[in-house]
Amino acid sequence: MLKKNRFDKMEWAGAFGDIGTFIPFVFGLILLTEIDARGIFFTFGIALLFTGYFFKTPMPVQPMKLIAGMAIASPAAISLGMIWGAGVFIGLLWMFLAAANLLRHITKWITEPIVCAISLALGISFIIKSTQLMSSNWIIAGIALVISILLYKNKTFPAMFALLIFGVLLVIAQTPNLYTQLISKDIALTLPTINWQPFTSKEFLMGIVILAIPQIPLSIGNAIVAVTRENNMRFPEQLTTERKVTLSQGLINLVSPMLGGIPMCHGVGGLVGHYRYGARTGGAVMILGMLFVCVAIMFSQYIELIMLFPFEVVGVILLFTGIDLVKTINRLTSRKDKLLCIITASIAMWNMATAVLIAIVIQFVLRKNAFNKIDSD
Repeated sequence: MLKKNRFDKMEWAGAFGDIGTFIPFVFGLILLTEIDARGIFFTFGIALLFTGYFFKTPMPVQPMKLIAGMAIASPAAISLGMIWGAGVFIGLLWMFLAAANLLRHITKWITEPIVCAISLALGISFIIKSTQLMSSNWIIAGIALVISILLYKNKTFPAMFALLIFGVLLVIAQTPNLYTQLISKDIALTLPTINWQPFTSKEFLMGIVILAIPQIPLSIGNAIVAVTRENNMRFPEQLTTERKVTLSQGLINLVSPMLGGIPMCHGVGGLVGHYRYGARTGGAVMILGMLFVCVAIMFSQYIELIMLFPFEVVGVILLFTGIDLVKTINRLTSRKDKLLCIITASIAMWNMATAVLIAIVIQFVLRKNAFNKIDSD
């Protein structure tokens, strides 16, 4: 059972702690590709409901960033079949690795400095992205920043609630015909259709080569190892394992393409985001999951209006999540670990999957004495 306070106001506030990563990728896919918004919201919803119940902690569900990013950057070259094919392949791979318990041979090489480097690189990228989002209107961003700072640790009125209210008020102020748009649409029950043939054999192979293979090292580092250790550090009473996290992602990615969704993962940045804004149980992500399912089956015609939410406010949310991720380097105590972390994070800003592989090689090749000399200087 989840804790009794799973639906208190901090859980509600924490439920929205990861929208800083959800909105840019998902809205980008909806706007630039032919994917059905209803399928995305429905699959994210059921995945969040499952994840919250399965882990009992605010384990996030995020788009696979490399796959989503490539689809957004090259919508003419990346078909929906390739996206779905990549998701199914990764789902099958995760299920195999979990069933055969092979991850223990892989994850033992991803040490704490590498995990911190992943968080550090993600944090820096979040901060950079946040400034891009906020730069559209620095006045709005400035007000949102002040709100966040003033309500930083306020449990009576959480910062996330204030930011959401501020964002909605901006939408109302900036959209004179909003009321007309709302009343012009009828509420109708619409269920996603089952996608029995999501891809051709050619799209499946292309999805594996172009999308899935580059995504796999990134997901192992960020969405399996890093998120597992972050979960266990923040929630020692609800410990999980890399095998359990891998199994969860395998199930999600086998179901998602059949319902018109996209490849998904449990990213460490999302966990930090949910926690940063008050989430302490799986109830937080279940709240978000229920809202997404309701949007998909009852309010799918209103999804386009959700995209009016100001990106400046999203940028502020992403900024504070990024700052918390950067702080993870403080967990490292030795100079050799911090050096490896910084080197890995520097490479990860260019390509995170490559950075993880290079860091593993560095650890394998270099002997402890080489680093010990650095510590003794």
